[in-house]
Amino acid sequence: MRAYDRIVPDPVTVTVLVFASLRDRLGADECVVRAPHGAALNGVWPLLPEQIRRADAPPGVRYAVNDVWAPAETPLANGDRIAIVVPVSGG
Repeated sequence: MRAYDRIVPDPVTVTVLVFASLRDRLGADECVVRAPHGAALNGVWPLLPEQIRRADAPPGVRYAVNDVWAPAETPLANGDRIAIVVPVSGG
């Protein structure tokens, strides 16, 4: 088999839900992102629309996959619903 004959897996498509300041920046509650096959949750940030990713992910950001909290290293699967929750403070 030649190298160029290998099958490269298709990217995965996920829906990303955003809240609070991220929602304000995006102007919407969610967006759809295509990620490389094998990407993890913590690899989603650079794929987000420019309005969000122009700033680095804040410390303490949390992720949920399909309504369940998940570690940042969790691999993405096609059709996942990803929630990105940034820390908030207030008094």
